Amino acid sequence: MLPAMTKAETKIRELAKRHGVTFTPTAHDTWLKQIARLSAAGVEPDPVASLVIALKRAGVVSAAQGNDLYLDHIAGR
Repeated sequence: MLPAMTKAETKIRELAKRHGVTFTPTAHDTWLKQIARLSAAGVEPDPVASLVIALKRAGVVSAAQGNDLYLDHIAGR
């Protein structure tokens, strides 16, 4: 059974859907992913965090709003 979505995840996914926003990696994103992989940091891509980035890039949320959404997401709220 999949875990229930948090309020933050639900809000992020609904915002993205409402505004037609999806995450499309840039060359910089791909480079950072490779750096993380090579560093053996054990960082896995998070699709919800990627949506927050996409919402910011699309101008749907401000940097401060994106930070708040991300913090709520990682805190499991």
